[in-house]
Amino acid sequence: MSERFAVAGMQAVSRWMADTSKADEVIKKNVKGHLSMLDMLPAGANPVGGYPKFVCYPEFSIQGVPIGDLSWGGDTWQTFLKAVAVDLPGEVTDEFGKKTAEKGVYAQACVWERAPSFGPDIFFESVFITGPSGKLEYIRRRTASLTPRMAATPGDVYTEYLKKYGPDPVDAFFPVLETPYGGIGGMMCCELSSPEVMRGLVLNGAELVMHSTSEPPSQFMDGKYFRDMERRVRAHENKAYLLSANIGLIEADVPFPSHRDRGHTELIDYNGNTVCVIEAPGESILNSPVDMGLLRRTRDETVGYYWSSLRTKVYSHIYERQIWPVDTAGRIAYNAQGEEQLKKEVREDLKKRKIFH
Repeated sequence: MSERFAVAGMQAVSRWMADTSKADEVIKKNVKGHLSMLDMLPAGANPVGGYPKFVCYPEFSIQGVPIGDLSWGGDTWQTFLKAVAVDLPGEVTDEFGKKTAEKGVYAQACVWERAPSFGPDIFFESVFITGPSGKLEYIRRRTASLTPRMAATPGDVYTEYLKKYGPDPVDAFFPVLETPYGGIGGMMCCELSSPEVMRGLVLNGAELVMHSTSEPPSQFMDGKYFRDMERRVRAHENKAYLLSANIGLIEADVPFPSHRDRGHTELIDYNGNTVCVIEAPGESILNSPVDMGLLRRTRDETVGYYWSSLRTKVYSHIYERQIWPVDTAGRIAYNAQGEEQLKKEVREDLKKRKIFH
């Protein structure tokens, strides 16, 4: 099996909705549009020849986010999730599976997922991968969120989650898909800002991490977008490839900026260098080579590289001092007041520890 092959970042158009009665229609249009992009990748149209082995789609590109009269919190957000959330496996993964079997490719996409086994009002934001088998082969739920009330994380139902997906917490929270081409892990958007997420995936066997994201053109620092810097650091410090797919144009049924997201789908190599990038928004496809053989030799030969000698037992004590508590779903889910109260309690605890003042 060749260790040098192509991957593709799918900078897809997404239709967002203000009317949840149109949820099924919008989701079907998005899925159809996403999968049609796989027909735009002819074999041999990349520097190493052959059809890409892995493709990654953006965050929010299948179900969108609530806009118009809907909002990001409270009852309307819960109404949105109940309307758009899908089952994994389910109709969406069935459609992806048919296409990935036809093309012989592994494809990652990002969805809001129903989680009825944890409660009727529990929804996760999840990435999934279907493969050449035509089946759902991988699910990972977001563990890091800047807006905790948006959806649950495994940590919010920590005890029950480990009962269902344990007993090994690393496998439960940072699963890796073993393929004939290498270990693959998935993550979402602002998880890039939590170093532990990619580190957890890599230390569980990931060589390529696919990052489904949605990034607006703002928050620049010294002329550089902070997520671009994070991408380079995450790839370099973990010695892994990072394929990051951002949304292209947005279509909405209310007045809304079509260029809300900046594009910038990008492949970063294990040294933190940009291999290939789409600079602008709009629907486009990044098609670029990766060299797993060179990555593996680099890892093997750089024995002194710091993560090969990580003192994990020493560092683990940092996290024994809990900051955000677990099993909090009942307090914060779709509840802005509950989330703010918990944040206040966390800040007060950090003040007691002399971390905040």
